[in-house]
Amino acid sequence: MNTSLQQLRKKTEDENASLKSADFFRNILKNGWLIGSVSLLVAMVGIIYAITATPIYEANILIQIKRKASLSNDFQSEIPAATEVEILRSRSVISKAVDSLKLDISVEPKKFPIIGSLIGGKNKEISNPGLFGHGGYVWGEEQARISVLNLPDALLGRLFILTVIRQGEFILTQKESSISIRGKTEEIEKIGTEYGYIEILVTDIPKKPGAQFLVKRVPKFQAVEQLQKSLAVSENGKQSNMISVSLKGSKPELISKILNEIGDEYVRQHVVQKSEEAEKALLFYNQKIDSVKQKLQISDDKVAQIRRNRGIFDVSEEARTISQQSVVLQAQLSESMQNKDELLSRFLEQHPAVVLANKRIQHLNDELTNIKAKGKELAAAENEFIGLTRDKQTNNELNAELISTRYKLDKTISGNDAHVHLVDRAEIPVQSVTLRAPTMMVVACLAGVLLGVIASIIKNALIRGIGGPREIERLLGLMVSAAIPHCADRNILYKNMIKHKSELFSSIRTVPSEEAVESLRILCSTVQFLMRDSVRNIIMITGSTPGVGKSFITANFAMVLAATGKRILLIDCDMRKGNLHQYFGLKSANGLSNMLAIDQGGEPLIHRNVVNNVDFISSGNLPTEPAELLSSANFGRLLKALSTRYDYILIDTAPVLTFSDPLIIGVHAELIFNVVRDGVSSMSDAEESIRRLNRAGIIVTGIILNDLKSQTSPHRYEAVNVPTKADHQQKNKNARTDDLIID
Repeated sequence: MNTSLQQLRKKTEDENASLKSADFFRNILKNGWLIGSVSLLVAMVGIIYAITATPIYEANILIQIKRKASLSNDFQSEIPAATEVEILRSRSVISKAVDSLKLDISVEPKKFPIIGSLIGGKNKEISNPGLFGHGGYVWGEEQARISVLNLPDALLGRLFILTVIRQGEFILTQKESSISIRGKTEEIEKIGTEYGYIEILVTDIPKKPGAQFLVKRVPKFQAVEQLQKSLAVSENGKQSNMISVSLKGSKPELISKILNEIGDEYVRQHVVQKSEEAEKALLFYNQKIDSVKQKLQISDDKVAQIRRNRGIFDVSEEARTISQQSVVLQAQLSESMQNKDELLSRFLEQHPAVVLANKRIQHLNDELTNIKAKGKELAAAENEFIGLTRDKQTNNELNAELISTRYKLDKTISGNDAHVHLVDRAEIPVQSVTLRAPTMMVVACLAGVLLGVIASIIKNALIRGIGGPREIERLLGLMVSAAIPHCADRNILYKNMIKHKSELFSSIRTVPSEEAVESLRILCSTVQFLMRDSVRNIIMITGSTPGVGKSFITANFAMVLAATGKRILLIDCDMRKGNLHQYFGLKSANGLSNMLAIDQGGEPLIHRNVVNNVDFISSGNLPTEPAELLSSANFGRLLKALSTRYDYILIDTAPVLTFSDPLIIGVHAELIFNVVRDGVSSMSDAEESIRRLNRAGIIVTGIILNDLKSQTSPHRYEAVNVPTKADHQQKNKNARTDDLIID
């Protein structure tokens, strides 16, 4: 059992999801006119643009940055690609291209609006300027070239017109400043104005007279900034050290020249910068070499001075000689000491042999002392020699390295080798990067449909329109008593009725089998069922806003009820702008307002049998205060008197959200139907109208959905629910006790 319930619940959820999806797409398609209008507008704009748009071309260059940039192998550093990207965009590089190619001077042929560019792009021959000889329009590829255009600051950015007078002659004019310069090609023309001197050199103009060109010179910084914004500079891959520079424009030859100029200037600046750095480094190393040479000279001078002062030539040889002498003296001293000891064993100290031996020993000691003193001096000299030799060797090595580095710097300066390389130069592009005209047209049409659908979705989100019967019942909590389908013939008849033609607007008489009639017959069955035990027989039909078709519903519903053999009274209570009389070819004068004002029984003002079994009371002369007339006791007495003579009384009222009349009339009615129209009414309007009626203690019986389009045909829903009398009474009871639940 539980499994069956779960399957049933899942099936129900799937069906609800399918219905919601269908409702979503159906609500989008409701705004077909909006989708069509947006699609058509976007498609037309796209097609016009595709036909008239100037093709855009793209050129590019490729620059390589070496991994190491150095003046010598001893001082190497990485070059960040991001830094080089910014250098490529810098004013110092861009301004050179602006100066070389005169990018701050604009010379464009005067083209006829829209079609001028289209015709000029396809015409490869020299054209006859102007339109019927006037206007100076250029229809071909004629060009004018200006090499020099020096303007005062006050005239920068202003538009000049260059007009060809005859071959080789021109005139330059500026309308606002009343400036006129006449000149010849290849000749510099200079003229003084109130703003300052103007200097111009025109190098080329078309041969045929009459052609005009639009000339303008902007400040250099502005041209540089514009080119900086147009350049696309990026590194090809992370840490690839390959920089790509691209530029888009309508003139393929010009954009390739601009890129090549930028690439050459970028490389040139790097070469110049490296040469300057090398020259500075060379100067530094030369100074270092001179300093080392001076130190070497000082060391040599000190060595020479030591040798002169001490009489030493070779310190090492002198040290070896002294060492040998010291050994010999030591041996002689030892031998003399032994000899003295032998003499003392035989003689006294005073013996001449002993005295002679002592003198010999003293002499050897003195010589040994002198040798030791000389050795100490020689050791000090040797230490000084060693220090000077070490310093000299160090300075010699430093001098050799400095000379080697200077040699490399000399090669760098002479070779002009930069650490950037222009790998690929810009070629003149032959194919545009923009879409072809047929493709652009298709894209424009698809974009139009997409934007139209988006507009429809936005409209539905901002203005929540009326959906199908299921959606209305779910959101409003009221049954849809009738769903009147859309009928094109009805709109034609309504237009004729507005033109005051005496045509009976009756869908029953014109199209007896129309679906609208069947829907009204369902409403008729519902009304008869609900009112079978009712004391009051008054039915009020109103609407949220004007234009929902409540008068159409009321008139045709009266005829449907009358077709069942019932006696019907139709009253137009819209004393603001009632037009129910036009449905029957009558006039509104002498109607309800007159009856209420003079308090008469109403017999003379009732139009008898406007349709079989249907009597009609028009709104009458429009009063100044209709709400007061409807609130008067006369209105209640009139309805009470008339209700005894008819089976049903149908009342057509003013819109609920516009006037308070339905709130006054509703207290006299047994059944109240609120009319909403597909594509006109919004769900918020329907909710607010029901809320106002409930606050006045008036319970809405049901909703009549009018002009339901084919996408929301009622056949896709089940038959309209017909509640029992008990259900209706329970609904009235709940509404009267909890009339603020809708809020």
